[in-house]
Amino acid sequence: MELPLHARYQPLGHGFSRVEFASPDLFLRCNVERKEDDTGCLFLLDKQNAESIDTQLVWEVPCGNREHTEVVSAITFISAVVSALLIIVASIKYSDNAASNVLKQS
Repeated sequence: MELPLHARYQPLGHGFSRVEFASPDLFLRCNVERKEDDTGCLFLLDKQNAESIDTQLVWEVPCGNREHTEVVSAITFISAVVSALLIIVASIKYSDNAASNVLKQS
């Protein structure tokens, strides 16, 4: 199964970092049709209602490539500056002068 998750940035040049998720201690399981006799949604995990306690999920997070640092930093900086300038230009160009005049008069 593949999930689109975002991990914190890993150290550069290390290939992959392994993140291990242990079994949960608490489950949230609610009934879709809220019945009157339904007392709650939280269930503690015990050996009677757990299928596999020892199963761990391992996530291998790719690390960045040190050779790409300067290019990625430059593109990120340029993108941020261009985005900020576009927001400023759009704010100035599409500002409604009539609405601001009404606010000034009141």
